[in-house]
Amino acid sequence: MVVAALVNYTPVQNYIAHRAAESLSKKLMTKVTIGHIRIDILNHVYLQGLYVEDQAHDTLLYAGEAQVKITDWFLFKNKPVIHYFGLKNSYVHLYRSATSNAWNSDFIADAFSTPGSKKDTVKSKPLELDLKKIELEHVRFHMDDKWIGQDLDFDVGDFTLNTNGLDFNKRMLDVSDILIKNTVVSVGIYKGGKPRTKHDLDLEDFDPTPFNPDMWAAKAGKISLEGCSFNLTMDDKIPEPGHFDENHLAIRDIDVSIKDGFVVGDTIHGNVLHLSAHDRCGIAIKTMRSKVTVSPIASICDELYLETNYSKVQRYYAMEYRHFPDFTSYIDSVTMVAHLKDAIIDERDIAYFAPQLKKFPKVVLHASGDGRGTVANLSAQHLNVTDGATVIKGSVTMKGLPDIYKTYITVTDAQVFTTGEGILHYVPELRNSPNIALERLTYAYFNGKYAGFIENFGVNGALKTNLGTAAVDVKLNIPGFNIATAAYSGTVATNDLQIGILLKQSLFGGITLRENVKGNSFDPDHVQMDIDGTISQFTINGYAYQNIMTHGTVAKKQFDGKILVDDPNMGLEFDGGVDYTQKDFKINATAHLLGSNFK
Repeated sequence: MVVAALVNYTPVQNYIAHRAAESLSKKLMTKVTIGHIRIDILNHVYLQGLYVEDQAHDTLLYAGEAQVKITDWFLFKNKPVIHYFGLKNSYVHLYRSATSNAWNSDFIADAFSTPGSKKDTVKSKPLELDLKKIELEHVRFHMDDKWIGQDLDFDVGDFTLNTNGLDFNKRMLDVSDILIKNTVVSVGIYKGGKPRTKHDLDLEDFDPTPFNPDMWAAKAGKISLEGCSFNLTMDDKIPEPGHFDENHLAIRDIDVSIKDGFVVGDTIHGNVLHLSAHDRCGIAIKTMRSKVTVSPIASICDELYLETNYSKVQRYYAMEYRHFPDFTSYIDSVTMVAHLKDAIIDERDIAYFAPQLKKFPKVVLHASGDGRGTVANLSAQHLNVTDGATVIKGSVTMKGLPDIYKTYITVTDAQVFTTGEGILHYVPELRNSPNIALERLTYAYFNGKYAGFIENFGVNGALKTNLGTAAVDVKLNIPGFNIATAAYSGTVATNDLQIGILLKQSLFGGITLRENVKGNSFDPDHVQMDIDGTISQFTINGYAYQNIMTHGTVAKKQFDGKILVDDPNMGLEFDGGVDYTQKDFKINATAHLLGSNFK
């Protein structure tokens, strides 16, 4: 009885603990100290200042405060219940160097192992234990692995977990709520010291390890994150400000509220009531709501509402991948699936991922449709996109993003409705141009297909405008969107196209033609165009000439070539040149005037 009373006395407990620490230091051949301990027999342990060094005299473990409250389970037959486990101001640091596969904690297991002992092959009885509450405050767990080339650090500000029950035998965990505050998770990936083998490369190519190999079942009534952060560093390069970089993530102010979360096998389900965060580059998730499913091969957001800096996306979005590390090469490795309805997509948000868009005028798109693919190889069907002035419908594929200038775009079943003002929004340098009057297009409707890059492409289809109609099958190259240096070739057919109005040439009226064209520039002062075809009708100076066959070159307001005119008031075979740079034509040609009615 005296011994039992003394053991329950705190100074005696501290004396025993200090002697135990000294004994452990000798066995481990390193430093182990305990500041203070208090044990209430059967149900409570409180410990302060536990310190363990590794063999390099670095901190392996420091526990500022730790306490456990447990049932008086020795007096009952039921399994023990840990009513409370708390840890404050603590630090765990595991590491291994680039030259060894041994962890700095391995010496502890070695010290307690028996040389030559064999593993126990008898199947042990499943652990029977219940858990009610865990609290962590200012706890850091760092695992730095220079052998593999991966650092994983958890800096927990506050963590609280309350459960309704834990059953190791049935592998079930019933959580009522989890609250995580001011916690930072940092991941660093770099080249490790371990020699590379083919087996290692195969594992990198595909990692089949499930995250829940023991098939635990778990559910959580409520999960909350407040003021948390996530960092990812993949190389030593300095990320460019304002540009999203999947190799340098610094996501701050992560706030999450989830209800009815549960785990089935290797898949997590939950109802996200709110999520907000922002990345180093500037893009932010203002709010997100969704029914979420996360598995080793897909993350799915159904009934989605997502609002970023300037954009809103709703309905359905999913990401498919071979394994989670694919997110470190998101642009090429993660397949996105989207079913959008009434989405608002702002060019300023897209520019974080495709910085080249920043030099284009501001664009806000309203979009609906179905999309699938990686950022680098994206396609969309049943697309309906408008910026308020222009409407685009059809199916689109884009290969080459995020560099928009190297992206090959294919549009099939395209329908485009726009206006001159809608076009000028994207080429504002043409506004008030002395050579072209796009503002005179009150409507333009195109039906056809498009294939190529944004500066070098082919177009095939029919165009209807208030200034006439055209059918085109042409290839066009416009470096820097400069019409003066454009190059083009193909076939153009028009029907009463008011070319004089469009090109600000009062001498000309409507033109109906079918011509094979090849040339450079759309600037009348610099254009050079080879033409070969038939002009059914062309109004010049108020008269509509008919049945003109052409073969020649138009350059700098001059024509040189052959013309055959079979007009009711003129029959003419013409071989030479026409200069219309001035008000009066200058003609230098050999001609056969077969019939004429000059009046």
